[in-house]
Amino acid sequence: MAFWNRSGSPQRKAHRQQIEEYGLEKKPFTKGLLLSALAQIEVTGSEEECRWKDLDHAILNSAITVNTHVTMTAMKANGLMLLLTRGVVIKQPKVRAIIAFNTFVQFCLLSRLTEEGVTINSPQINALALRTLFLALSEDEWNRVILDLSELCIETVKELSREDEPNLVSWKKTMHTFISSYILSYNEDSPRLQVLNYPWVFDQHLRMFLKAAEG
Repeated sequence: MAFWNRSGSPQRKAHRQQIEEYGLEKKPFTKGLLLSALAQIEVTGSEEECRWKDLDHAILNSAITVNTHVTMTAMKANGLMLLLTRGVVIKQPKVRAIIAFNTFVQFCLLSRLTEEGVTINSPQINALALRTLFLALSEDEWNRVILDLSELCIETVKELSREDEPNLVSWKKTMHTFISSYILSYNEDSPRLQVLNYPWVFDQHLRMFLKAAEG
């Protein structure tokens, strides 16, 4: 049984029906992304986040939800849950590592969506993903750090786009594979993928970012 189907609530059935109506049989990653987002929203109890206007809106929201979940899972495993609160210092190494990790997860999600012919406004989703990650900040605090955050994201994407370092290329490929299998594990036809310890994998990858940032 897929992870998302933990509840027989009317809302869950309605959301499942909505996904089926989108006709994503030939886009397993996109479908898995929506199902993954629903699973996370069910855990948090934020069913209103699933009020999708259309498929594009559903994909955008789901990508942000899943990215936030993956990042928070890795942060929790590393004891960093209280780091992105009021008074946060963006240039602090651990904060930079978290932002870079979050940006890279988003990079992986968008890459896989692109492979299935799905396009998303990258600047828009990056900004929304970061705002969700820094939800504890007031609007004034957010406005004070947004410039530093934007510069760091651009720097991260530029660095991750390099193809001249074999170790970086190999590592990106590995993380990309794990992100893909994690999302696909929410599809009913991929039960064998559900046995992998994804929280541990995300924990280890964030540790790599932390090590590099403090190096």
